Amino acid sequence: MTNPKNTLMNWLGLLGAVSFVSYAAAVIFAPLAYPGYDWRSQAVSDLSAANAPSLLLWNQLSSLYGVAGIVCVMTVCAAVQGKWSRTLRRGIYAFAAMFLVSIVGFTAFPLSEGRTAGAAVQDVMHIVVTVMVVTLSIVSFTLIMVGGYRRKRFVSLARFATVALILMFVGAIGTGVAPSEYFGIFQRFSNLISANGFLATLGIYLFMGKLNPPKRGQGPMKRKRLDRAAPQGWGFEGFPYYQMRVDTEDFRGLACVIRLYNPNEAISTEVGQYICWDLPKAGKTPVCGATA
Repeated sequence: MTNPKNTLMNWLGLLGAVSFVSYAAAVIFAPLAYPGYDWRSQAVSDLSAANAPSLLLWNQLSSLYGVAGIVCVMTVCAAVQGKWSRTLRRGIYAFAAMFLVSIVGFTAFPLSEGRTAGAAVQDVMHIVVTVMVVTLSIVSFTLIMVGGYRRKRFVSLARFATVALILMFVGAIGTGVAPSEYFGIFQRFSNLISANGFLATLGIYLFMGKLNPPKRGQGPMKRKRLDRAAPQGWGFEGFPYYQMRVDTEDFRGLACVIRLYNPNEAISTEVGQYICWDLPKAGKTPVCGATA
């Protein structure tokens, strides 16, 4: 459901789906220009090999894949910067790094010939890029799972990451264990469904506003708001700050207590007297006081 308050950043999330559709179209239709290509046994990389007859059609169909994907994944990184859990952010950053390595690496070092990876420099570098992409994918999915399952808001994203990681392992194991005539099937689990499918998922999350900044009271308190000024100890915007252990039927954990007065000034209890904070944007804001 579209949020009427969607910003340009949210709308850019749809480019993730555009990237996925462009790549899927290339994977599905590029074999039409490759006589004798068997998608069950051959890798997707064969379609974009330097001597592949399908190279022109591949480039045409996948023209939106790279640029749309890069814009989407970098926008997602900007959307989560400084927000939510550090583990979740690092997982998204690792996924963005994986996508950039994939785009740049496979474009710069395509296979020299289809079906085989020879001893040529570009073939060796193609394998190196593949290893880097797989490693970064595993790291990113793992971090997103760990960070996502800890927050109710991102449990569904963590589940998508779990599915993507399982599919990646299925693809990696299948290509090494299954008969060679089924190599292409398992290889598509890793690149088409797992990695690119998760990119589309991140874009949809961004579009739906699920990566937007948390509302007041939802996000974690920033550490920079707490300051330590001896001899009073820890303070919050200049007001004394304490922590205490609470163990009741309704709540178990640490509770934060802030005394809403300035310890360096006398406390007024007269009716109509208020204690104010001078906030950067809101200005002078009353936080406590006495009323009739």
